[in-house]
Amino acid sequence: MSLEIKPRMWYNEPLSAAYGGKWKMRKKDMKKKGNRAFTLVELIAVVAILSILLCIAVPNMMNYINAAHEAAAKTEAQICVDAVQRYLNDEREKGTLAAPKLLRLMSLDLSNSDGPLKDYISGGQKGARIVSVEADLATGRLQVLKYENRYCTVKLNIDEDGNITEASD
Repeated sequence: MSLEIKPRMWYNEPLSAAYGGKWKMRKKDMKKKGNRAFTLVELIAVVAILSILLCIAVPNMMNYINAAHEAAAKTEAQICVDAVQRYLNDEREKGTLAAPKLLRLMSLDLSNSDGPLKDYISGGQKGARIVSVEADLATGRLQVLKYENRYCTVKLNIDEDGNITEASD
């Protein structure tokens, strides 16, 4: 018995037979394995999509940020109303409530820890201040308070029952 081994001549066979019918798969394998970078067109497309998304998202985010600043200003203005009313009540009980006491509250920087409201409020936003205060000196009741920070100005009216409403300028 003789065994004849014939070398396989793949170059004589059809190309699909040489690769076992897997030509498409081999074609992908023929690419360099280290060449996995993005093309310039793909990068430009990604940058364009991101810039469009940013053009839509940034103004909306700015609106949210501004709304948050306004909400914080309104909240701090209401805290100031409470602090000023307690200050006026204490000064009236001491018998020292007069116009000069109200003048001390005008343009009061709330971040200053040595102000007349130091016992009633613990600081405020940087640059926040009470612009003006209107009060009935006979009863010691606060009527109007105008608050300002670097983002907005809030004017609050206080009625006889103590209800606080935002006033338009």
